[in-house]
Amino acid sequence: MHELNQADIESIQVLKDASSASIYGSRAANGVIIITTRHAKDRVQLLT
Repeated sequence: MHELNQADIESIQVLKDASSASIYGSRAANGVIIITTRHAKDRVQLLT
């Protein structure tokens, strides 16, 4: 986390329910943290 620039973080989501475990498997037993950066949003490619 120290490698991320705080100014680049757009949103942080914390998932702690059964749906996160179903998506990410047994490694998500304690929860999942999803960090979306502004740079990642700019690089989204649209498939046509």
